[in-house]
Amino acid sequence: MKDVICPYCCMKFKPNEIHFRLNEPVTDGNQEVNQKENTADKEKLDEYLFHYYINVLGWDKETAREESYRLPYVKFDPMSSDFTFDKVLFVEKEYINEVLYKKEQLLTKRLCPYCHNELIPGAGRDEMLLISVIGDTNVGKTVYLTVLTELLQQDPYFKGALQFAGSAEDKEMYLGNFKKLIRDMEMLPGTERVKIPPMPFYYNYNYIDEYGNEKENSIIVIFYDIAGEDCRSMETMKKRGLNIKYSSGILFLVDPSRFSSIKDKVMDTDGINNRYVIDIFGALNQFLIANTYDTKTHIPTAIVLTKSDLLQDIPYFKGSHSDLLTDEREVHKGYVDQAFVEKESVKIRDFLQYAREFSLLNNTKFFSDVAFFMVSALGKSPQLIDEKYSDFQYIGFHGGIEPYRVTDPFYWILMKNNLISIREHNEVPDSNGEMVAFDIFHKNSREKLYVDTLIEDKIRQITEPPKVKFRVKDVIQFMHRFAPH
Repeated sequence: MKDVICPYCCMKFKPNEIHFRLNEPVTDGNQEVNQKENTADKEKLDEYLFHYYINVLGWDKETAREESYRLPYVKFDPMSSDFTFDKVLFVEKEYINEVLYKKEQLLTKRLCPYCHNELIPGAGRDEMLLISVIGDTNVGKTVYLTVLTELLQQDPYFKGALQFAGSAEDKEMYLGNFKKLIRDMEMLPGTERVKIPPMPFYYNYNYIDEYGNEKENSIIVIFYDIAGEDCRSMETMKKRGLNIKYSSGILFLVDPSRFSSIKDKVMDTDGINNRYVIDIFGALNQFLIANTYDTKTHIPTAIVLTKSDLLQDIPYFKGSHSDLLTDEREVHKGYVDQAFVEKESVKIRDFLQYAREFSLLNNTKFFSDVAFFMVSALGKSPQLIDEKYSDFQYIGFHGGIEPYRVTDPFYWILMKNNLISIREHNEVPDSNGEMVAFDIFHKNSREKLYVDTLIEDKIRQITEPPKVKFRVKDVIQFMHRFAPH
């Protein structure tokens, strides 16, 4: 049985603990279940939603009360005769997706038992991954996410299929961003400072398992795009970023074109510096370790340098470092090439030293599991475009966008959650002194002893001379031949 994680209040619970929303009120004698006095005919105050709007979203009581009227609910009880359901599915998988209540109403709207927001279909059946996207204003979070979700479906190795799983209203917002950026080649505006709804997706993909075979898997991925202003202090993170504490991974986006040592050398920069980046690092760490004994954050954190196409004229990226600004998506061919990630992290750390971003580097010490990535979601700078035969102008792209390395941080977070394999490439001399290459695939990203054992066993097979094996029949014949007559 897989735990359910509510994408709204971030509470974790078992699938058999859910509540169901009724289609119609049910009377029990003269009283309606789970209802309170109200002038509405059918909808009553849902106290779970009421407290969620106040405590999590920070709404005032009047607004929260107005928005909290719903049809009644019932708590699922597998032992009650009121519920008819698929008992085989429940016993074998401990999963429940619909019930017939009192032989009258087929209930399909499953609710979180803590906040009463409707659960994503498939929650409790598929693994759930919560990914928080953090960064200062205009760093490119929304653009990055929009391009990422498109590129995940174009990868020839992972063969990803992605479907939006949120509400109709949220889907319209997401598809609006997609159409504007990907199809119409028009730049997205900055995100307004509001609590942005979670962006849930069904993600089906293939990966290489520990036996070197292709395997299929399905998960639910929930992205959280947090407005930059709400990342700068622990107080605002508490109000707007509750999900961060429960994240399976963090994408921390940084705009390198704002580095004070190089921003004057970069064309098309917005003139804003990175003065808030260190504030965000500090607020994030304080928020995550608050009320704990830890001094470091243990959530896998990808430090993602965005808009790297703007750095092409920087002298540092001439020669041996130019490969940082090229498309290397095919490095991860159904697995994560850990050696490549580690090598690129070293190069990006070197670049940050070159750019004299020592504070940024030093603050990453508060994260125990961190890797660096350099990406470009657009591959080029947006331009002012004039529409022919009209006075309409907009910011867009000639010839389409040219993104690179956008998927790398996402695959790394999947790997850190043991959802795709790592490839360990090794070369050792055999018993004849000839070099033999071999790959080890595994999903135990945090179990170094386990991985070392796999590698040692493989090396032993290669380097040790083959042992001579005798059949019992051969031994008897040999002894008989030389035995005295």
